[in-house]
Formats: sequence, structure tokens, C-alpha cells
Amino acid sequence: MKNFEKPYLNFPSTMDTADVDIDGDKSLHTFFSSYVFLFCFSNSQRVAEGPEPRNYDYFKYHNMSEISGWMEQLQKENQGVVTIVRYGQTYEEQIIKLLKIGLASTEKKKAIWMDCGIHAREWISPAFCQYFVKQILDTYKKDEKIGEMLKNMDLYVTPVLNMDGYVYSWFNQSTRLWRKSRSPGNCGDSCMGTDLNRNFDANWGSVGISRKCCSEVYNGATVLSESEAQAVTDFVKARSSEILCFLTIHSYSQLILVPYGHPNITAPNYDELVSLTPEKDRKDRDKSDSEKGREDRKD
Repeated sequence: MKNFEKPYLNFPSTMDTADVDIDGDKSLHTFFSSYVFLFCFSNSQRVAEGPEPRNYDYFKYHNMSEISGWMEQLQKENQGVVTIVRYGQTYEEQIIKLLKIGLASTEKKKAIWMDCGIHAREWISPAFCQYFVKQILDTYKKDEKIGEMLKNMDLYVTPVLNMDGYVYSWFNQSTRLWRKSRSPGNCGDSCMGTDLNRNFDANWGSVGISRKCCSEVYNGATVLSESEAQAVTDFVKARSSEILCFLTIHSYSQLILVPYGHPNITAPNYDELVSLTPEKDRKDRDKSDSEKGREDRKD
């Protein structure tokens, strides 16, 4: 996909969607493993340092070192508006960083949290976060609403949360679809990684998970066993009265998913969350619910 805003396939979707789960055999793995990804760099030092945001291509995927360089340059070019906050480290001891975006204010401000790249293979997620930041910084001086928002609220944007997994997904063609973190499993086998999205203290270990380390949805040895999940939890808890909205960006379909991914548990403000969706989508959802019963989806 060369242009994120204009996908080659563009089709309408409603809340009445269907998932197809196909068990592929080994021949499929062999077939896809035959593809080779070739990365050509004319200047390896520039890649290590990362390109300048002014020349940054927001319509291609970037590796972790490029994204880190982009963050540093954004802070340098937008002093007083963009600040890098370091708030934890991964299993492989990479420093987890976010961009705090906001204008100075004498009043106590509220905030919105956004993280991308919790699943390593979903490269479009970090790409979206980068493009989102670009749009905010390009428009806040010209768009009164965006400017007012940054005066009254801060944005906490983590471009890549699962840094270890993301780096690994760039390693070669056999690792491109890596999803989990890179911590060792706890099942007495050689399988690596935990699904960070299922390691948080929110109905941990109940539905949509596996206790097998080799599974793509392995939820970890214990709740918050993964340093990345613990770092997010600590950061958000320390600002629980400040953060009004928590967004985590995935590549799964054209859907807005609201808490919780559990058939019998909903968030206290579930009705409010649903009321924020467009009226047409609410009607589609209500129709679907009445015909088939409520369907919960979890990424």
C-alpha cells in the first residue's frame, strides 16, 4: 500500500461484519516464506541517525531507528510543543518513549493517550501514529479548534509500544509476521513472546487468550508480567485524573472497538461510548444485535 489515505481496495463496511478464520497448512508457510524483502540503503549512517521530519516520508514504513530519529528531530524543531517522555523499558532494554504534544498553559490540563504498534506485525499502526502527529503539528497554528485543543489538553503518543517485536519483524522475511513481545516463554519450551494486548489487568486470562506459550494470543505467565504492559499501567495510573481517553491503534478492519472484549462485561460508560458513533452505525449495530445477539470482537 503506497498511500495510506487511498487504499487500493476501498469498500463500505457496517457493524454487521464477519470474521473468517482459516487454518493454513505448512505449504502456505513455505509459499509465503519464499518471498524475500530487500532493503537498500545508500547511506547506512543516515538510517541509523534517522531522517529529518521535514524530509520524512509519511507514506512508507519506517524501521525503529528511523522512528526514533524522527522523534528526536520533532522535539528539536517544535520546542515548547513536543517533548519526549521516557517511561519504561522493554525486555531487551530498549527505552519506551512517547511524544507529549501540547501548548503551555497555567491551568491544569487533561490528556488523551494513544499507543501504536502493540502488535509488531501491524506496521500500519505506527505509520498512522506518525501521520497523526504530523497532521496535528501542521494544523494547530492554522486550525482554531486544534489550537484550542492543545491549549487545554496534552496528547501522549507512543509511536511503537512493542519495540522489541517491531525490530524483530524487520529482521528478515521469516519474521515479518511476528506479533508478540520478545520475552522468553514460561512453558518449558523454546517459544518466545507474550501478546501484550492480553497482558493487562483487565479480565486477564478470561476469554480470547491461550495459556500455551507458542500461541499468538498467549497472555503471559501472570497479569502484567511484561515490562511494556507494566510501564503503560504505571504511567496511566499516575495520571488517572488527567487522562480522559485511552486509544490503542490496530490494523484490524474498519472498526472502533470499545471495552471490554468480554461477552458478559461492559465498561461503566459503554452507552456513552456507543453514543459517540455516527447515528447510521448505531442503527446498524442495534439491528445486528436484535437479530443475532450482541457480538463482541477482540483484536
